[in-house]
Amino acid sequence: MGEDEIASLTKGKVLIQAKKYEDAIKCFNRAIRFNPEYAEAWNEKGNVLLILGKIDEAIECFTKATEVNEEYITAWKGKEAALLMENKYDEALECLEHITEIDPENEEVWATKALVLSKIHRFDEAEKCRRRIEEIKKGIPMKKTKRITKKICLVGDPAVGKTSLIRRYVYDIFDNKYLSTIGAKITKKVVNIKEETHDTEIVLMIWDIEGQKKVSSVHSRYYKGADATIVVCDVTAKETLESIPNWVNAVFKVTGKIPLVFLANKIDLPNREISESEIKKVASEFNAPYFFTSAKVGKNVEDAFITISKLLLKENKI
Repeated sequence: MGEDEIASLTKGKVLIQAKKYEDAIKCFNRAIRFNPEYAEAWNEKGNVLLILGKIDEAIECFTKATEVNEEYITAWKGKEAALLMENKYDEALECLEHITEIDPENEEVWATKALVLSKIHRFDEAEKCRRRIEEIKKGIPMKKTKRITKKICLVGDPAVGKTSLIRRYVYDIFDNKYLSTIGAKITKKVVNIKEETHDTEIVLMIWDIEGQKKVSSVHSRYYKGADATIVVCDVTAKETLESIPNWVNAVFKVTGKIPLVFLANKIDLPNREISESEIKKVASEFNAPYFFTSAKVGKNVEDAFITISKLLLKENKI
């Protein structure tokens, strides 16, 4: 580190004490011009911008500081605080996750993470954070956690309940108003799989693909990179089962053979047109598990997503 950038940083810090914030920013900018990779200068500039209420600019500075130094906890904390000011809870949680990876024994950070998770009604995850605090107090080391990210696609005819299944699983809600999905909608869900030596967090990037009566070539761009597929039919509409092979083959044409789970949805409704032997026959042709589900009451929805997660974990080990 050169003397010029250090001197500029030091002067900027003195100016902060004197509450001469604009002059302090000029000093930090000078330090950054001398050395664009000066993480501390980016962080200090971010702190001043927060004081001035320029939150978006502050976030940019903290982001730059963490890009330069991925283990810069102070910058991660600054970014997390700025994001919370704008109620960007998911992004703030990502910062907190980075901090706990760097410093897993930091009780204060686990407590903050629990509060943020509670704020967005992810109470089970918040409780895990509180249990971790108790473990820290007892001197229990943190169990190692592996994290992998996987893309899964939900496919099937229109109105079979793909969007409602995702909403039930991710948000635990049901909406019986059907609106045809335009293109694709992506939702994230973290699944925890416990193993003997470690836990694995599977980040599911769930793609809700637009349904059409005929499989369209336009779908292929959404299938690209998919690691697994959930194929959905409606038990009250037999034609939705008959179209399943077309959906699967269209996916496989892009991805090759990947794990599948079949869902026969809407079992809460009367007048079923699909029997278990029929869905079992189709599933066996692709050597895949199947579930009868109801997005409305939540029947087997979580089990289906846990099953696809375990199949993904098995694939990841091969």
